Amino acid sequence: MEKKQLKALIEGLSAGDKLSVTYLGDYADRSGDFEVTRITTGRGKGGSKLMHLRAADGTEMVTGTPESENILHVITTDGTLHGFEVATDVPRTFETDPAAHARLKLQMRDLVGTTGARIRVEDSKGEFGEEYTVTQAELLRGRYGQVKFTLQRDDGSFTSLWSFRHSGIVTSFEVLSIPIQNTLPRELENAEFADRN
Repeated sequence: MEKKQLKALIEGLSAGDKLSVTYLGDYADRSGDFEVTRITTGRGKGGSKLMHLRAADGTEMVTGTPESENILHVITTDGTLHGFEVATDVPRTFETDPAAHARLKLQMRDLVGTTGARIRVEDSKGEFGEEYTVTQAELLRGRYGQVKFTLQRDDGSFTSLWSFRHSGIVTSFEVLSIPIQNTLPRELENAEFADRN
């Protein structure tokens, strides 16, 4: 699950709530139905959100945001699924490279606030390797201040390119055509970069 999504879910839980938790991969044997016994917050600023759970056989465990990447989804009592439906929907994770991120972010941020640019991205893991149309380009808040592109392939399907998440695998990034539309005035765009960097 995405950490922010899991955190929001946990913050809305109360003791006595019932959940079905499905784990990924090596943690799959922890999957099951549970009752929430209590919610706690870890130490420090923005501390981890933890849910203390009890299975029908009385077994207890604690899980939460520190292991969000091991959880596929959580289904709450009302039947709402939080997270990814199937394992193939989970974004793959790669090694990152802070120096490469800085270079890639510099290239990508020129397109923040624009739509319609054509780019070509190549990488070492076979995630990209073709031309794309940038349908959204945004500078995200957070520790790394990533630039995120939503990309459309020529067949109409979509994927995403993140300056930090993909920094360890991108081998080539090229802007093929300038965007047809700028959705942010240049002054605001510069102000956003100043505020977030």
